[in-house]
Amino acid sequence: MLGHLPELFDNKSARKDKDNDREKEQFHGKVGQLTMEVDFLEQKCRQLGILIR
Repeated sequence: MLGHLPELFDNKSARKDKDNDREKEQFHGKVGQLTMEVDFLEQKCRQLGILIR
């Protein structure tokens, strides 16, 4: 029974790493989306003659 204790902790660690990787991918996707939106809005502002900071 005690021999299985390291496996319990390893599984939690692996699961946590997997969750962190998934969350990181979601953040990267969101950053990419927001970057595209900002680029689009900057382009539209230039087309309309609106000054951007």
